[in-house]
Amino acid sequence: MELYSNYITGYRIWRISPDAELVSYSQSTVWEPGIPVKAFCRLELTLLLLYGGGYYLDHSTHKCGIYAYNNFDILCQYLYFEKPVFFYSRRFVIGKVALWGKVFEHELGYRAEYAYPLSIDWQMDNIFTCRCAYCCQLTGITLDCINKLCIKYNIKNNIISFPNV
Repeated sequence: MELYSNYITGYRIWRISPDAELVSYSQSTVWEPGIPVKAFCRLELTLLLLYGGGYYLDHSTHKCGIYAYNNFDILCQYLYFEKPVFFYSRRFVIGKVALWGKVFEHELGYRAEYAYPLSIDWQMDNIFTCRCAYCCQLTGITLDCINKLCIKYNIKNNIISFPNV
């Protein structure tokens, strides 16, 4: 299902680079402050280089796009159960992201043409999100680091403190 609106809110994970920048957790894409990320389609580029123009590529049938979950808790459970090495070894934050352009809805979230972070968040109503916050502390992320990121990207910081786990 293809959706259009001002923007759709999703939840995603970012790694934090040594230069205090947000980086896609599964790619090497650096999210530049103040600049929306645009999805890159390698298949589309390949077809353009091989054939020029004159083809139609149905984006609903392949996997290009910027992904986000539609539920914060499911994102944290995914991290905890499916990516335990990532969970315990990388500097990461979780937050809300605005998605727009062509947006495709999937079972657990969305795939969009454009995205930009809205906030860094924790929702402390279940054990998975508390463990995510705890792992941030283990990998050296501090509240000061998160404050600096939010100022740099001009986004909201919804983290007041880290929970005790």
